[in-house]
Amino acid sequence: MKDVPIIIVHRGSQYYLKYCINQVRYTNPTAPIYLLGDESNNHYPGVQHLPVERYMTTARQFEAIYKHLSARPYDYELFCIQRWFVILEMMTDLSLTSCIHLDSDMLVYSNLTDILLPYQSRLLAGFYGSPHILYFGQRDTLADFCHRITESYTNPVLLQRLEAKYQQFLNGEAFHGFVGISDMDLLMEYLDDHRDEWQDLNIVHNDGVFESNISVSEGYRLDWVKNQKSFNWQNGIPYAYSLALQRWIRQHTLHCQGAAKNKMPMLATFPKAPLKGDYIQDLVKYSGAYRLKEIYRYLRYGKAY
Repeated sequence: MKDVPIIIVHRGSQYYLKYCINQVRYTNPTAPIYLLGDESNNHYPGVQHLPVERYMTTARQFEAIYKHLSARPYDYELFCIQRWFVILEMMTDLSLTSCIHLDSDMLVYSNLTDILLPYQSRLLAGFYGSPHILYFGQRDTLADFCHRITESYTNPVLLQRLEAKYQQFLNGEAFHGFVGISDMDLLMEYLDDHRDEWQDLNIVHNDGVFESNISVSEGYRLDWVKNQKSFNWQNGIPYAYSLALQRWIRQHTLHCQGAAKNKMPMLATFPKAPLKGDYIQDLVKYSGAYRLKEIYRYLRYGKAY
């Protein structure tokens, strides 16, 4: 079967991007991988680099109707939403019929085309409300999602719903962690209306699962010292212990969200020799420093911190 194209959208050349790219290249050696980026990250081997600016036409049209309803920075939140328009333009330009989107804080340990094969009859596969990995079985599905995003800011009823949700945050009534409207909220609303068309990747299938956030238990055993899921490594592949199933479950991906990006140099399993001194520097500067902070917090506050 032909490999499904993998798309990463990222502006900038932060240290962790190379671990995301090298890891997915290592585990998906024949898949076409596209980095939609800028000039600062146009230097990674094994991927086809395409400038984001080439595919910003509809994204800029969206900016004209966008209403900022978030405590996060305007540019950050806007671009997180615009990237779906960028990917759609790029897929249309290259005549791609399907794709797998990856956030740049993801580490991949399986061949994604093989693992997603059971889901390829579905139009969409991913996590409810978290787009760190999304499989679009048809380009039209992404187009439909983009149409819904636009409608969310032009349809008074849908916009009022977003405004009401943000007002709850301003009133101190929102759930923990919510700081405003993002593409995560727009994805949740879209999936609510397409329940029969999407496959939830946050469920175990054939003793494997796509991991959602390494810093959250989600029913798996935690390593309290490391402040993350506890992993058992077998041949370079992480397994997490399911408390419900009482067994170790293969993790196809790890999502190093937020500050956990600092763990990516430690958790990546691709050969590091080509990185030379960069790898040692990243281990010391990022992973090592983060690890010391974790141990300090554990010793001072215990597992409840």
